Amino acid sequence: MDWLRALFSFRGRVGRTSWWISAGIAGTMLALHLTLVDEARLVAVARAIGRSPAALLLVWGLVAVWWILMAWIFLAASVRRLADRLLSGWRLFLFLAPAAVAAHFIGRFWPAELAMIASLAWMIGELGLLPGTDDPFAGDDAPGPRR
Repeated sequence: MDWLRALFSFRGRVGRTSWWISAGIAGTMLALHLTLVDEARLVAVARAIGRSPAALLLVWGLVAVWWILMAWIFLAASVRRLADRLLSGWRLFLFLAPAAVAAHFIGRFWPAELAMIASLAWMIGELGLLPGTDDPFAGDDAPGPRR
């Protein structure tokens, strides 16, 4: 059950390698969703299990659970990675808020693409490239090697 803690817990610290693995899992889940799921297929599945609004609600509910799991895995790993860097987990909003706002304007306002790329590049650099702390007693985790 240690892998459940590794994927879903917001407590503790995580090194760069573990963050990349968790981000890869979330990215794979996103890629699977984008390639396999579209509205026409969801409606077809709902019709196959029963022609009722409840069937469609069930199918869309499963999609919502998939998205919540994907987001939870990424957010938990990112918050723990920020803790390893001795930063607050709330700093994640500095990366994701500009990207979310920029995503709204993509295709209508050309600097939105630049803002989104810059925000996501900053997040990847901060979480995936910079080393964690050398202090084994920093944060709420037990002593460990440099991450």
